[in-house]
Amino acid sequence: MQIIGNRLYLLESSPVARKIVFSLVDISNRTLPGILGWKDYSGTGGTQARFAVDAAANKVYAGSEGIAKLLIFDITNPNSITVSTPRLNEVVSPQDVKVDNDYIYIIQAKIDPSRDYSFLVYRKSDLTLKFYIPTMHTSGSVMGARFKQVNLF
Repeated sequence: MQIIGNRLYLLESSPVARKIVFSLVDISNRTLPGILGWKDYSGTGGTQARFAVDAAANKVYAGSEGIAKLLIFDITNPNSITVSTPRLNEVVSPQDVKVDNDYIYIIQAKIDPSRDYSFLVYRKSDLTLKFYIPTMHTSGSVMGARFKQVNLF
């Protein structure tokens, strides 16, 4: 869940129902919130859904453990939210997603039992991979799993 201005952004992941549901809620009247729009992405269903909001670009970038892709929700028209899934070969199991003005930052787990983690940075404008650390040993932690935004470029 994230609040920016008078908007509440929600992302739910259901491994049982095999879907992720994104909802956008108007909370300008805190006693009577209203749903502006929602979109489900069926056929998946990881756990621990993570997302980052780029309000200026009307985009929400999402990932969830067990989903081998990055989901990009376009919220330009809340009544008709769309989702795209660009083919990013390096993305196998996103654990956390952050964005800044120019880049998308992803921490992900490998699918193998070692549970090593990698760090990816993509340029938002064309989704090119700019930085990749293939293996980061975590000795049981998820590098904090929710990392603070960093500026690499």
